[in-house]
Amino acid sequence: MKVTSDYDDKADVLYLTFDDAEPALCYERKISVLVRYNPGTDRISGITILNLKELLVTYTGWGG
Repeated sequence: MKVTSDYDDKADVLYLTFDDAEPALCYERKISVLVRYNPGTDRISGITILNLKELLVTYTGWGG
């Protein structure tokens, strides 16, 4: 499985994509964590983490 990542510093969003990007629905699993799921293939195609810096400070103390 190929995993790619992209971080948008301005929006503070981390995108993780598994294999090639494909059309998908998004489900919010936890606060600020979205799972991209393709019901046609029954696969998770990626994860989006919103407010990454804030989450790291809140839950790990890192970067604060």
